[in-house]
This record gives sequence, C-alpha cells and structure tokens, in this order.
Amino acid sequence: MNIFQAIINWFKRLFGFKDDVVPPIVAGVPASWVFQYSPNTTISGNTFTFPSVDGAHYLVRSYSGSLTNGLEVTYKIDITGTPVFDFHTNPNNDVPGTGTVTLYFQRRGDNLEYEHYRWFATTDAKELAEGTHTITVPLDPSRWVSVYGKRGNTVLADWQAAINDVGAVGMVFGGGYFAGHGVFVHEGTATMTILDWKAT
Repeated sequence: MNIFQAIINWFKRLFGFKDDVVPPIVAGVPASWVFQYSPNTTISGNTFTFPSVDGAHYLVRSYSGSLTNGLEVTYKIDITGTPVFDFHTNPNNDVPGTGTVTLYFQRRGDNLEYEHYRWFATTDAKELAEGTHTITVPLDPSRWVSVYGKRGNTVLADWQAAINDVGAVGMVFGGGYFAGHGVFVHEGTATMTILDWKAT
C-alpha cells in the first residue's frame, strides 16, 4: 500500500466511509424532470398531479449525446373520482377522445423555430388512464414525426442530425391534432408517478 492509499483509507475511517457501502440508485428515475410550456403544472421528484386547468404539456429531462436504440417509460397513474383527461386547450382542436402521453426527444439548441429539432412518437401515443403502463418506442424513423408531421424516414438527414445531438428527452401530453398542447383533468384527480425511464 502506497502513502496516497494510506491517506485515503485514513480519511475514510475518519469520516465513516466504508468501501462496501454504496448509495442506493433508483434505476432509470432521474431527479431532474422539469415541465416546459406548462402553466399550472409542477413536478416533485418523479410525481405530479394533473392540474384542473390548462395544463401539463412537455415533461423533459436533459440529455447529452446520441440515441441509438430508443426510449422507454413506465409510469403509474392514481386517480380519485372519475377524472376526464381533457386535451381541449386549443379551440380548433375539436377532436373527441381522451388525452394521451407521447414519447419525445429534442435536438440540442432547439428554440422552437426549427421543424426537425423536436420529434414525437405519435404512432405509439397511449391514452391516459388509471394503472401502471409502459411505452417502448425504438428509433425507427417511420414511427417518429416532426413538429409539422413529417416522418423521420422522409427527412433522413435531419432525423439523423437530431438523434446524434440530443439535448432533452421525455414525454408530451395532448390529444387530437396536437400531441403536446396539454392535458388537464376534471371530474376527479389524477397523479402520475414515473417508475422507470430509459433513453439509449
């Protein structure tokens, strides 16, 4: 044992550190979820309650680097009453139905001006409902659309540029014509907890 290792061991004993004690890690659940463009909505750790007025829109965490496989989320929704997941935050979104959650990623440097910087897995959108659910979406460009609805396989150069330079990953809430224009709840309450998250 050299002098440096002896000093390190002395500090470990002094401050009570043990080599076999490792802080617990909750796999896949980041501590940095944040809402974007979401009035009346906040998150604490990995849990939030849908507001009663507009609404939960974009829920993201920072990510730096490229994606090669896809995104996956497992979440649980607990309810009281008989909540309606309402996505009618925009007067011209007159489609009937219930709100959805859609996996999403965003190219680094996006300022909402570039069509091919935000990508939505609309083919795999899932209706919001009570219980535990998993959404898994591979990086098949035909299953992802840009802000204006172009599939990744029709603009492959832009798609490849986005997956090679990701700045944020997460999910959006909406429905009808707009995957991310928000969801709010009435006739009850609904709380979502993110149980697991993978971005690879």
